[in-house]
Amino acid sequence: MRVTWFALVLLFAGCADDLATSPSFQECTASDDAVDAYLGRIAGLASNRSRADVLEPHESATVSFVLGGDGSASEFRVERAKRSAAGQEVLRAVAAAAPYPRPPFDPKACLEGGRATIGLIGHKRCDETRLDEYTEKIVTRIQHGVAEAGVSAPEGDKVTLRVQIDREGAPAIKVLDAQSAEVGERVVAAARALAPFEAPDDSVAQCVADSPFFVWIELPGVSRPPTRLRDR
Repeated sequence: MRVTWFALVLLFAGCADDLATSPSFQECTASDDAVDAYLGRIAGLASNRSRADVLEPHESATVSFVLGGDGSASEFRVERAKRSAAGQEVLRAVAAAAPYPRPPFDPKACLEGGRATIGLIGHKRCDETRLDEYTEKIVTRIQHGVAEAGVSAPEGDKVTLRVQIDREGAPAIKVLDAQSAEVGERVVAAARALAPFEAPDDSVAQCVADSPFFVWIELPGVSRPPTRLRDR
């Protein structure tokens, strides 16, 4: 079973007036995105310490702890878990991953009570071989489809697409990297024109839906005839 993570961020946005006037009050100078990114990062570290056979498919559990300015963690507690075993496993994994990297913000100022709250979610075990076979088939089809559509760029280009396929074979495709937005959109349009794709087999359907992947496409440049220079 694969285990993924999520982070719950409790920020001091909209603090009460009495907190704002308290001598101990500290204003958070970091953006919400910066706090979210850090908590997502440490939640990922915790997920790497979890055991794959404890959480049931789609079962989740959340844990909170006091996060120190140096990345230390203490005062762990289970915040939500339907089963005691799931809560204890997430608690163990979160504690085992500590200490964490130093946060780029003051936890006391940016997190409610200085506590970070993260969780893990269990997913159905994937047949990695069949999953890889399916995604490779989609990658090849997209690459060939874009080539057959004749998409090119003046100086050539390498376009990166992010693709996610649902259980019915319907894709969500967007550009991650391209030299120009116009070229990227032309590649996306050619890829979307191939939809719907073959629906994944039931044995990997949920894994496919949970696993976005990347497609790299190299576009040819536009050939130009040589330019003759006039003699002076």
